[in-house]
Amino acid sequence: MFASAPSAPTIGLILGAWLVLAVRLNGFHATAFDRRFNIGLGTVAAAATIRIPVMQAALAASTGWGIPEGLLCQFGAAAAANFGAAAALRMWQTATYRGLSVTLTYGLASASTVGAMIGAAATDPGDPRAIDDQTGWAQFGYWACIVPMNYWMAIAGLSVCLREGRRLTDRRERVLHLMVAVLIGTAAIGIGIMFAGSLLRATDHPNSLTSSVDSTGFTIQLLSFVGVGAVPVLAALPSRIGLDTWSRRRKQLLPLWTELTNACPEVVHHTVGSPGGSRYLLHRTVIEIRDCALILARYGRTSHGAITIAIARAAPAGPDRDALHVAVRLADACAARAGGDQPAGTGTITLPATSNLRDEADELAAIAQQWSVANALLAAPGAKPESAV
Repeated sequence: MFASAPSAPTIGLILGAWLVLAVRLNGFHATAFDRRFNIGLGTVAAAATIRIPVMQAALAASTGWGIPEGLLCQFGAAAAANFGAAAALRMWQTATYRGLSVTLTYGLASASTVGAMIGAAATDPGDPRAIDDQTGWAQFGYWACIVPMNYWMAIAGLSVCLREGRRLTDRRERVLHLMVAVLIGTAAIGIGIMFAGSLLRATDHPNSLTSSVDSTGFTIQLLSFVGVGAVPVLAALPSRIGLDTWSRRRKQLLPLWTELTNACPEVVHHTVGSPGGSRYLLHRTVIEIRDCALILARYGRTSHGAITIAIARAAPAGPDRDALHVAVRLADACAARAGGDQPAGTGTITLPATSNLRDEADELAAIAQQWSVANALLAAPGAKPESAV
């Protein structure tokens, strides 16, 4: 990657890396782990872009320094390998709460990259082949300056993934850690074969296996970063577009929440900054509906026989009738408060009590479903409740 024009899948992978990075910079930067991963992904994506022949020609022409395009290609590979490994090391150090300082970590990456470029510059400038195909000890020195940082990163990453995977009890979290461990192991094996291939070429013993791995090794590294970075993005996507369970449940409550908070605007909590996840938003919506019910209970009135009979006719006995009865009392109290009526007493409007958020949202959704029926019943002649609680 890329001695010649890159293939369409490779171009797609590079574009995908930039897309994942853009999404992560917008919504995945709250923790040190996320920020360090974004640095690593950006480094690898930039280095992959530099290795495209068209980009190399553009950079060489724009700088006017006369830097050979092949050297720019090797710089992209070395920088991606070493600085990507440094960023990954910082991530693993975040997980273990220990490690080298940022200056020392990136200083070692810089020194390794400089050493690799010395090896690249020492290769035959007249050789049209990429360094992946060249022979001699100079190209071996290039790879020797890339391997240490990457194996340090791989060992640290595998240690963290395996240790955390054994500790976790959630199956999905354990599978995620296993996936990351597999990606790290795959990248480490690829780099090892690339290093072995450089040794074979230095001793004039190249073979088809090492040549094929050399040509795809950098792609494997980029794919590893994109794959790991895309997992949390894809996991959060349903919540971001409102298709997860909590978002769907909240949508069912929003019409009821809107009616109640219009009558009791003081209960609405105006969040400063990030509003939180979909589960938090549903929890807050449920709390605000309950707060409205506490306020509106003072405006509640006793239902007379006509409205009671209308409720019995509108809904069969059971949960639907119970929900409609609560909806009628809430709707009547909303109208009373919005119309400027004074509190009629210290009554209560009892909302269903449950043991978890999912069941509570379902109970309130049943009331929301009866809201239009409740308003229709209250609008009927002679249906208005008449006495204070």
